[in-house]
Amino acid sequence: MPPTGPRLRHLATALCLCLALTAVAGLALGSLPGGPESNAAVDGDRQLRIVEERNASNYLQPDRGTDARDAVAYQDVDLGVAVGAGSARLHSHHDRLAFDERFAAAPNRSARLAIFRDGVADLARRTADVREARTAARASFRDGTLTAPAYFRELALLDAATDGLETERSRLEEVVGQVGPGAGPSLTRLQNLEADLETMNGPVAAELQGRYRGNDSGATVISVTADGGFVAATSDDEQFYRVAQETADWSRDGEDRFVSNGSGGLSQALERAADLYPWTFSHQFGSPPPRGVFGTTSLYKIAVVHQSGRLTVYLDGSTEEVYREVQQNRRATVPQNWSRSATADGLAMTVNGTYASGPLDVTVSDAVSGAGVDSRVRIDGTYVGTTDGSGHLGTVQPYGTFTVNATTAANESVAATFSRGTP
Repeated sequence: MPPTGPRLRHLATALCLCLALTAVAGLALGSLPGGPESNAAVDGDRQLRIVEERNASNYLQPDRGTDARDAVAYQDVDLGVAVGAGSARLHSHHDRLAFDERFAAAPNRSARLAIFRDGVADLARRTADVREARTAARASFRDGTLTAPAYFRELALLDAATDGLETERSRLEEVVGQVGPGAGPSLTRLQNLEADLETMNGPVAAELQGRYRGNDSGATVISVTADGGFVAATSDDEQFYRVAQETADWSRDGEDRFVSNGSGGLSQALERAADLYPWTFSHQFGSPPPRGVFGTTSLYKIAVVHQSGRLTVYLDGSTEEVYREVQQNRRATVPQNWSRSATADGLAMTVNGTYASGPLDVTVSDAVSGAGVDSRVRIDGTYVGTTDGSGHLGTVQPYGTFTVNATTAANESVAATFSRGTP
């Protein structure tokens, strides 16, 4: 059985290595021009923030208020996290094998039903533990008791545990036909659990796991609001990944407002999503069938494959609003909204930005020849990567005012400070 509750949080915390954040002085270039970020739409009393993008998918930006906390952190190989994540997956594998052995040895259908019910109940308990640990980790980061590097390490461990739980859930679903009609209530509970597991995993955490195992390294931005909403975004050379969530949880006990006159709510949910993401729906192709509610929940899943990537939206039927959004787009398709340059120490640096939590491109070159220069790049003192042979580095843009600094092996340095409002 994978570690749960306090054990899981203890394991994650034990692997956290705190990194201090230091400030870097820069050349102030003033405020950046306004762009699509200023077009955040206010929708009803909850002030849902769907930001309008031109010629690209809109995106969810939770209401940040005055208490949001933001940071950028770098991820590279980390044997402690890799071993911890592997241990969680191994425990889950052993649990599945143990269940299969008990289930196959059951003498009759009644015994199989009891084993199935116990399996679903145990899965529900461990899923709740992981969900609570995720919420606690975000709260600890927001109140400053958990650093960004520590938070991302814990997220990778929790994501590995979530992967294992989803595999166990799928296995339980496979044997439903062998336990008879008495499985009904447990099957519904299993379907409800799918909503929890679906809204805990995502491509950002998957990227983190890969980096800690030794895949390509990179930086990730995190922002957590007072309501438990968050944004996490990262990228590799080709793809940009972003997960945004409006609040800590969806309305689990509310009435499904998409359902009307006794009919299902899927068509209404689709219409709502199309209204919020018009460009995405008008440029879609080959999208998978939309998913209605999970079990007895009022949570709808709508995935759209479009010309720039893929959007997955989870709509809360109780509020008719987006609870969670997952974006995976090609970096090159995210519109660049601003560009600034600076020179110092014989170096020229150009920074091209999109929006807070979007892609950020840094290019460093020789100020005279224009040839690309190898340099280490930091954002607000945090190392985020090294430029390639052409002097380019693709990373992610933080929130608010930030300083980009590039330093060569010869200790030549150029820096620039950028400031703009956030939605």
